Amino acid sequence: MSEPVVPTKEETSFQKRRENLRALGMSRLATFKSETYELLKLVDASEYIGGVVYGHSDVGSVMMAATDRRVLYIDTKPLFTKTEDISYDAIDGITLEWAALAGTVILHTSIRNFRIRTVNRNAATTFTNYVERRLRRYESRRPIYTRQQKRRKGYD
Repeated sequence: MSEPVVPTKEETSFQKRRENLRALGMSRLATFKSETYELLKLVDASEYIGGVVYGHSDVGSVMMAATDRRVLYIDTKPLFTKTEDISYDAIDGITLEWAALAGTVILHTSIRNFRIRTVNRNAATTFTNYVERRLRRYESRRPIYTRQQKRRKGYD
């Protein structure tokens, strides 16, 4: 009689993180996409994933994930993977537009606009709300310098 196969600690962690993505609104099929595997490799175990949106862009199938530290843009193709790490201080805003069965999430940054067309309303709303909360938290901590404060500190 053969002994049961016990998953390793890494496999268990991978499975738990994939279940967490399902709780964020991802469909079961989307958890098996190549972008999802790349996301789980890129995200550190100490990072918290607060939202994920996936769908199509001008270049094909893409995914964006918002963690407590950054937003990841992932585009995987058979021969290459393109990832962009976007800091919250580079994000100017986020837009969610919905029409009939499909929606568009646009992440406005100082570099460029990242646009994803999606049909998963739940995941898109969760992602958008999480990014907006993080931006509000970031804005409340950002120091605001007046002209007099800059002069006193020697910036002018």
